[in-house]
Amino acid sequence: MAHGTERQLNLAYAILIALALSGVVLAAGGAAVPAAGAAILVLAVLKARFVIIDFMGLGNASPALRIALIAWPVAFALAGISKIALSAVLAG
Repeated sequence: MAHGTERQLNLAYAILIALALSGVVLAAGGAAVPAAGAAILVLAVLKARFVIIDFMGLGNASPALRIALIAWPVAFALAGISKIALSAVLAG
């Protein structure tokens, strides 16, 4: 974190750990449920946001760069959620 304080970095780290543990709990408890898969992908996007903005220190970067870097994991998550939704529709 180039422009942040140690307290901000620790908070971001704690949030990342909480998001990771939430993903583990969702994966262990409801791996067969399509909503759990979609929730795990949303958590992954949130983790990517914290890594990009907080740990890479790009909070003060140009808006275009931040949007592009966050759009990348969002695009993959949307593709994954679309696949989950399509599988659910075709299966039932």
